[in-house]
Amino acid sequence: MKLGFESVQDIVGVLLVPISAALLAAFWPSLSARRRRINFEDLIMRELEEAAPHKNSMGGTAPWHEYLTKRFLHEQIIEHPVENADFVLSLKPELSYNLSQMWIEFNKAKAESEDNRSSLRDHAAQFLWYLHGTVTFLDDRHGTSLAEKVWTPWKELIEAEYPEVQA
Repeated sequence: MKLGFESVQDIVGVLLVPISAALLAAFWPSLSARRRRINFEDLIMRELEEAAPHKNSMGGTAPWHEYLTKRFLHEQIIEHPVENADFVLSLKPELSYNLSQMWIEFNKAKAESEDNRSSLRDHAAQFLWYLHGTVTFLDDRHGTSLAEKVWTPWKELIEAEYPEVQA
């Protein structure tokens, strides 16, 4: 019984090329999603490097949340999970949870009045907690030093404003 394969080139042309194309088509969505996650983590790391508090611009008299003068793309993506549901859900749960909670606490602090010092303190403590979770995740995963560059300055600023907050 003859199968029609007379050379290795026949086998490659008939079997390996279609199988390789099918495997690539099957795995392309997961490869693409992985690349987007890596790019998003890179974006978060780059933006968080710029998220250290700007102490010089306020002179030490503003509430803690006003020391962050920039807004970030990753913040907007995380704050709108309905529009970005597939993407946000494709992230590692530890990262997406800590990041979303961090920005929720930050926005709550911005929305509250400065007269409610205990509420601002609580939001500051929670912001610090979730920021620590975020930078620890990214530092462990990528070998960066975000905890030193971002978390430590925020910790010092918040503990100076609210000595009872211990991170």
